[in-house]
Amino acid sequence: MIDYQLAKALFNYCPKTGALTWRITTGSFKVGQEAGTVARNEDYCSYRNVSIFNERYKAHRIAWLLQTGSWPEKYIDHIDGDGLNNKWENLRQVSPSQNLVNQKVRSDSASGIKGVSYNKRRSAWQAYINLGRKRKHLGYHETLEEAAAARLAAQQRFHGEFSRKVS
Repeated sequence: MIDYQLAKALFNYCPKTGALTWRITTGSFKVGQEAGTVARNEDYCSYRNVSIFNERYKAHRIAWLLQTGSWPEKYIDHIDGDGLNNKWENLRQVSPSQNLVNQKVRSDSASGIKGVSYNKRRSAWQAYINLGRKRKHLGYHETLEEAAAARLAAQQRFHGEFSRKVS
């Protein structure tokens, strides 16, 4: 794993724009060129990955290292959910469970809203929220809007600042 001194020698990081650029020219890297390549992970999130000495690093973790002087102890969460937005104001260190709370709605969601699904047996929209490893039932609702409102209220109550602002 690279250390702060090596990261400082290799990269410039602009906290206002989130850009991580090369400070050196070697091989295919040019001074001022944005470091890394964009890759999608299994959760359909895009992140910028940077290879250094055949090791892969996420650009937001290198940004954290350059801003704080040490590697993050936990996960780095993108507050707005955009894995390519590495502005300093958009990054925060979180626990694994806090990171899960801020995930986007799954692409295979029938409702398009996190924590809301349609229950065919009851012919109603069901709302729920995960708290730790337990699922809390938030009731059955006649409309999608009512179920979404119940989910949003619970999300704000239980997850606070870590809850996703937009489903």
